[in-house]
Order: sequence, then C-alpha cells, then structure tokens
Amino acid sequence: MIVALISDVVQDTSQPINSRKTAVQVLGSSWPGEEKLLTLVKEPTFDNALKPTAASVLFNVYRSRIQREAALYLSKPSAKESNLPTIKQLIASTGNATKGQLIFKAYCASCHKIKQDGVKFGPELSLIGDKLSKEGLYRAVLYPDEGVSYGYESTLVTLADGSESMGIVASETANEIVLNVPGGSPVKYPRTKIQHTSKSEQSLMPALAGSMTEQELVDLVEYLSSLKK
Repeated sequence: MIVALISDVVQDTSQPINSRKTAVQVLGSSWPGEEKLLTLVKEPTFDNALKPTAASVLFNVYRSRIQREAALYLSKPSAKESNLPTIKQLIASTGNATKGQLIFKAYCASCHKIKQDGVKFGPELSLIGDKLSKEGLYRAVLYPDEGVSYGYESTLVTLADGSESMGIVASETANEIVLNVPGGSPVKYPRTKIQHTSKSEQSLMPALAGSMTEQELVDLVEYLSSLKK
C-alpha cells in the first residue's frame, strides 16, 4: 500500500520535481520499493528528470539482478565522491545543521533513527556526535564498508526458488531465520525453503555520497556531529 502511494507521487507530474525525486529515494529504501522503481524505470514514459536520481538508487542496491536490469534503461551516475575534496578539507567546510537534518530525513531516515525520527534498522544515531568525530562521520558516510557495527553484519539468504534476500539476522532457530530488511518489517524464512545462507562483509548502507552534492554531505555531517547529550 505504501509503495503504491509513493509510486503515485513519483508519477504525478503536478507534484514539485524535488518531491518526486525524494519519492524515488524513498522507494529505494525497501526491497519491494526497489522492484517497483525498476518497473517504473522500464516504462517509456518515465520522466527523464528523475533518471539520475533513480540511477543513484538502483546502482547502489545490493541485488546484482536489479543493477543489471537498471543498466539496460539508465546510465550509471558519475561518482560524485571522486570529485570531492579530501576529508580534511571537508571538515574545514561550513555546514548548516538545520539543512543537514532535512538531508538525513531524505537519505538516512529509512534505516536510521534519531530520537523520534526515522526507522531503527541500522545503528541508533541520536548521540552519534558523542561517539564519532567529524572525520569518523565522513568516513562512515563515504566508506560504509570500513566499519560495520557489531550486530549489524549482513546475511544473504538464497531461497530454493533462486530468489535472494539480504538483511540483518534478528533471530534464528532450527526451523526458521528472521531477517530485518532495509525499510521494512522483519521477514520470516522457513528453513525448508532456504537453499543456503552466507555472511557478507559488505555494509547494508549504500555509498550515499554518490547521490549527494558536496554541500549536502557537509550539511549532513554538521547535523550528525551536533547530536550529543
């Protein structure tokens, strides 16, 4: 139901383009949303103005099948982070925490929670400014695979029908595995339907810097660094 509503916003040309771009990003925060976004991208009527945003989402997902299909319809986005200044230079930049909070809601709230905002899928960030320096925050956003927090390691579940699901193991018994998946509720997989499972060293967090401008990144880190007791 929610995916359908968000899809309507993406397709509604009477809506502001920034609202539609945000809706594209929100679709990319869950596996059903990714599938729906890919379906929309395949349509000849998909708005060209939304294609760069859709590309930044679909080329950062974890399922290689989605990326391969997206490549048939979208151009891979240029890696914005490759043009970024060094982290030392970024730290010296001036950020706006108020704008950074909006960036958090647009890019991060589907998986992280700050007080009452967001979804508690990844680590809680309410006091992240006490835990990480600005350098640490930049590294966490730019290079999410560098330090996956304990308890948030990803697991790939391959089912007997060939489909896959990746998430964080919430619980497992002799009869089933329960996965927390990005942007969604826990999903139960009976052992009888599982072909195999494998641990991944890859963070479930996409490299978001490829979707942000330099100033958006600076504003986001400014906001995150302000989150202290």
